[in-house]
Amino acid sequence: MVEFITKGTISFVNFSSFGNDVVAVVSSRDGGYSKGEYASLNMSFFLGDNPLTVAKNRQKFFNSCDLPIERAVGAKQNHGTHIAVVDETMAGQGALCGERAIKNTDGLLTDVPGLPLLLLFADCTPLLFFEPHKKVVGVAHGGWRGSSGNIAGKMINLMKKQYGCLAKNIRVGIGPTIGAHSFEVGKEVVEAFRNFDVNKFAFYTRIYDEGKKSIFSV
Repeated sequence: MVEFITKGTISFVNFSSFGNDVVAVVSSRDGGYSKGEYASLNMSFFLGDNPLTVAKNRQKFFNSCDLPIERAVGAKQNHGTHIAVVDETMAGQGALCGERAIKNTDGLLTDVPGLPLLLLFADCTPLLFFEPHKKVVGVAHGGWRGSSGNIAGKMINLMKKQYGCLAKNIRVGIGPTIGAHSFEVGKEVVEAFRNFDVNKFAFYTRIYDEGKKSIFSV
């Protein structure tokens, strides 16, 4: 179950199905301080926005969620499948300064209480993971490259290997993402998913061969 929550000018999706032991949220773009093309709750240090404004946006959002931004751990993503295991020594890394973000990482995983994990999404799919028995949380960036590289499966396998989680106990949340009618892609995306489902691949190939851009929903 998910619910859409508004606190002041900040709105976000809350994964209430994860229970009361974890805060699992995905922000909207509204309610921040950024202007122009970055309006308004831009939380990326890597797009050219004023870093002081980005830091204010992050602080405001985390305050709305009752989370400590000073302990958050962030990443500089590259549309890959690398997942970093986060421990207490990494608290605050990449939270309010892009230079300290974990490089080339599209997934974060931890069992440390009170250590927020922060990833960035535009139209890609936020993937959230929680194992309530081991108190393990993870988040992954499900873009088409990450999805075709099975980042979700790699996250679950790492949870099992690193913390002894059982797959049957892992709860997964799929956040807001671009829809099938808005996601136009090229042949490279169709090729990346060739081995996933033969029938679906044939469908997308047919659309592409008719001279249209294929439409794929991740």
